[in-house]
Amino acid sequence: MKVKLLPDNREIDGDFRGKVEDLVRHLNLKPDEVVTLKGKKPVPMDHEISDSDEITIIRVASGG
Repeated sequence: MKVKLLPDNREIDGDFRGKVEDLVRHLNLKPDEVVTLKGKKPVPMDHEISDSDEITIIRVASGG
């Protein structure tokens, strides 16, 4: 599996199977602070992913 982290522009290769939320938490990120894409399409946190997927995780910032 390839995981791209934005805006850090980091790429991680590894083995992972499970839900998007599990991957996000495994990377020490909070699910409510990221948007996840599989290819170019958004995917929900409960979406099952596999080793052949390319996932992009975009950290979003909000402020007031």
